[in-house]
Amino acid sequence: MKNKDEELIQQLVEDQLKGIKDIDWSQGSQEDIGAYRILFQELSNETYVAIDFNIAEKIIRQISRKQHKAESIKYAFVILTISAFFILLTSLSIMFVDPGFIEIIFSILTTHYEVFLFIILSLTVIQVLDKVFVKKNAQSIYV
Repeated sequence: MKNKDEELIQQLVEDQLKGIKDIDWSQGSQEDIGAYRILFQELSNETYVAIDFNIAEKIIRQISRKQHKAESIKYAFVILTISAFFILLTSLSIMFVDPGFIEIIFSILTTHYEVFLFIILSLTVIQVLDKVFVKKNAQSIYV
């Protein structure tokens, strides 16, 4: 069929569906007219779409849980790797480092324990505040 024929059939079928006029065509193009009629009848039927915005919220929560779980696994893997590295480093230093050198390091740690204690406490406080304020606010956005 030519484009003009398709446009004419489309206009006539639309007019018939609106009740304006009937279609009186020859037998040769009845199949095309029937196809257009079925198409426009289906397009004119309004479908019911359930408006459920809770689905989007549930999906966002599920994605954020998966992301949080993946981040937790990565964080645990980093901690495990760092711990294994320090255990390996400690065991190698015990085996191969001069005992006098180890005594010097322990004497530095014991004489300046306030600095090391301050560093450890500062890191602990930063981690706790990060978990309480930053991650709590980030989770409240997604939940």
